[in-house]
Amino acid sequence: MGSKIYDFLTESLLFDESLIQEQFSSVSEQDIRTALRDYREFCLSNKDELENEINKDSSNLKVFSGVKSTDVQLLKQSAFYVEQHILYDPLFPLTYEPDQIPETISHYFGFGSQSLDRISLSKVLQYLKALTPAVAANYVKLLPTSYFFEPPKNFPLRFSENHFADAVPKPLLPFFHNNAIVRSITTLDGARIIEPSLYPCREIFIEFEDDFGGDGYGYFLANCELEDTGEEGTFSGYIHLPQTQPDPEYFNAWLFQSINQTAEKVYRKILLENVLASKFRASYLSESEFVFRLLEQFLPHKEGVQTNTANILLNLELPFLEHVDLETLMKIRTDEGEAFQSFRLELDKQLRDLRLIKDSEQVRIKAENILHELGQVQVHQIDRKLKQLKKQGLASAIIIFGGLLGAIQTGGWSLVTTAVALATGYRSFSEYESQVKQNPVFFLWKVLKQNRKN
Repeated sequence: MGSKIYDFLTESLLFDESLIQEQFSSVSEQDIRTALRDYREFCLSNKDELENEINKDSSNLKVFSGVKSTDVQLLKQSAFYVEQHILYDPLFPLTYEPDQIPETISHYFGFGSQSLDRISLSKVLQYLKALTPAVAANYVKLLPTSYFFEPPKNFPLRFSENHFADAVPKPLLPFFHNNAIVRSITTLDGARIIEPSLYPCREIFIEFEDDFGGDGYGYFLANCELEDTGEEGTFSGYIHLPQTQPDPEYFNAWLFQSINQTAEKVYRKILLENVLASKFRASYLSESEFVFRLLEQFLPHKEGVQTNTANILLNLELPFLEHVDLETLMKIRTDEGEAFQSFRLELDKQLRDLRLIKDSEQVRIKAENILHELGQVQVHQIDRKLKQLKKQGLASAIIIFGGLLGAIQTGGWSLVTTAVALATGYRSFSEYESQVKQNPVFFLWKVLKQNRKN
């Protein structure tokens, strides 16, 4: 196996196929939580070794994903070019157990306890199972990245005289405010509803214009009353959520502060992800237009030939991938390493001039035409020629078999002649097959041909 994580999971009840299928209905919650704690402890105690697994690959064609869940189809699509994907470990967040104070506050505001979600757990493990061929081929590496974004152990009480206006670099603050979508939250029959608009209220929901990573942040405008207990460093407090609307000026100040705190969380997350990407000499992957525009604000955008090729592939639909099996793709990548490298160089060659085109739609059309030429026209030419040579070889064999009796009866010269004819047909086929392996499209042809056999 290409990962210590999978070596561990193979011995865990979490990777038991029958339990995953039944959504762990026959397993007690205590046993599941114990397995999750063991997994958490393993990941944290082996953090350096997990990172070393990634650093062993010196390729500069690695991608660090800032996406919480990377679709298998995207992994298949980029497998024709990218050397390695470094992914968020989707199981690790399920190992987090909140402390008593945050859970108490959560319960007060109506969110209930953090119960074990067996359905979500099963879906995550099914996803990890599906990634097994890619992990075994060292194409996918998992990291417990979410650990860096977990709430602190001690519940923080923070104060800012300028409402956290300095939480992000000053030039970025207008960008966050201009792209923030803030809506009011109301409660109906015990359920919280996010309204389509904003008005003075006690609860708000903040996200960004393209639903950044599926994340959103909720805030409560509660009243706090603190009392000194008389003991150094301790106090008691009361938090309650009034039913009355806040004063407009007070509400606007709270709104300004909430957007600033949201900006701080997002900025730190993206910055840390880019630091990790740099640490592993990888490109940073995000599906968010908002994140891309934010990065342009404070990181210089340098797109070389390889980055250009990867971006084009990730933004195209590749129809020939629809029925390609991930296991087949990984096997051929491993077995035909030279062909894979040759195909990547051909993609760079074919797509590099598209960097000069600014119109994204024009880039898409030209790229689709190039991939059509590679994926259909040239693959078809290889296939047709090989079939033609195979038919010729079969015809020669039939002729030889039909004339064999006469050859035996009439003497050795006929046998020599037919043997030479057969050898010539075989040599033609073998020579062409050898030449095909030098063709940059051979890798793609091999994947599609093998997949049809499956």
